[in-house]
Amino acid sequence: MRSDSERRTIKELGFKRWCSEVLFYHYKWHIIGAAAAIVVVVLLFSLNAGVPDNDAVVIVAVSQTLDGEVINELKVEIGRILGDKNGDGQVIINVLQYLLNPRDGVYDSTVTGNAATMVTSFLNDEMVLYLFDRVNLKQYNPPESGRFNVELAAEYGGVDGAIPLGELPFFQLLGLTGENELFACFKTQPFSSKKSEEAFYHDARLIVAGLLAGGGAAVQP
Repeated sequence: MRSDSERRTIKELGFKRWCSEVLFYHYKWHIIGAAAAIVVVVLLFSLNAGVPDNDAVVIVAVSQTLDGEVINELKVEIGRILGDKNGDGQVIINVLQYLLNPRDGVYDSTVTGNAATMVTSFLNDEMVLYLFDRVNLKQYNPPESGRFNVELAAEYGGVDGAIPLGELPFFQLLGLTGENELFACFKTQPFSSKKSEEAFYHDARLIVAGLLAGGGAAVQP
C-alpha cells in the first residue's frame, strides 16, 4: 500500500497531471521564486544593454553645491575636448558632483553617503580625474597622502598634486574662483587596476590639457 507521503510518479499520472498535482503542488513557491528571479535578471540585462557608455567620468567634490547649469557647462566643455572616445556615436560626459564637508555644517544622509561613495571611487578604474574645492582638497589631498599623482600634476603646473583652475577664463565665467576655485587632481593608479599606466591616465590628461589650453595655457599631454 502506498503511504500518504509517497508522491505519485509521471508514469502513473501522466506528465500534465503530474505537473499540476505533484510538481506545482509541492514546489509552487520554489517555481514562482525562480521565475521571478529570471524575470529580474532579464529586465536588468535589457536595461543595461540600452544604456550608452560614458566617454568620461569626472568627480567634482565641493563643500557648497554647484548650480546645475555650472555642471552642464563642465560637461559640455569636457565633451568638446574629449569628443566621442568610445566611438558609439554619442558624447556622454558623466560629471558626478559630491557635496562633502559642507560649509553650512549640515551633515545629512546625502553627505554621509557621498563620503562613502568617495572612498570607493578610489578603487574604480574609470574614475581618474577629480576636481576639488579648497575645503575638500585639504581633506582628501593632504601632504604625503599618496592618494593623488604629484608628479603627473606637476607636468601641468600643479603643486602637491593639485592643478589650480581658478585663473582660467572658462572657470572665471562660471564663478569658480576664490573660495569656489576648483583644483584638478589625477588619482594615483590603484593596485587593482587592470589598465596600463598610459591607458589609465590617457583621457584625464586630455581633459586637463584641453581645459588649460582653453584658458590660454597651451599644455600638451
